[in-house]
Amino acid sequence: MPSSLIDALKKFGVDSHFDLYATCPACNFTNKVHPLAGKKDFYEYPESCANDIVGENGIFQPYLVNSLPNYIARCLSDPTYLDQSTKATDDALHSIETGESETSVESVFEAAFIKDFKGPNGKLFVDHGNKISLAFSMHINFFNPNGITQCGAHNSIGVILCANLALDPLI
Repeated sequence: MPSSLIDALKKFGVDSHFDLYATCPACNFTNKVHPLAGKKDFYEYPESCANDIVGENGIFQPYLVNSLPNYIARCLSDPTYLDQSTKATDDALHSIETGESETSVESVFEAAFIKDFKGPNGKLFVDHGNKISLAFSMHINFFNPNGITQCGAHNSIGVILCANLALDPLI
């Protein structure tokens, strides 16, 4: 049984970079925490929140977030992930160009929303050229680890899940 977060991450083969974030208790703005060079207990925050989110006991409401760029880079280095992600958009673009219509929708890439969706450059999302277009589903859930209490929630654990919609659901 792992005795620390680091041990648990190693047990599951997670050796990624994590970013530290904190939420201001006054305005609820979420800030990325940047340690000041050479200082262990001092942090720099963006100007969007002028409140001090470090108290006597440390950072208020701190949490670690797996680095999204590192996660995507790891995923794209997997040939299966890359092939399925590219094939989903290529198949959707092919069906648009040939005028083939789907009798049933089994993948989000067969749905009209994705086929009609345009990127920031004005081109169809599925028309990625020599790049890759990734579509993610995002789920967020927070819960009280101590159960429901009459006094209200004082602790919470949050889970943020991102899933690549192009992947075969069986993997």
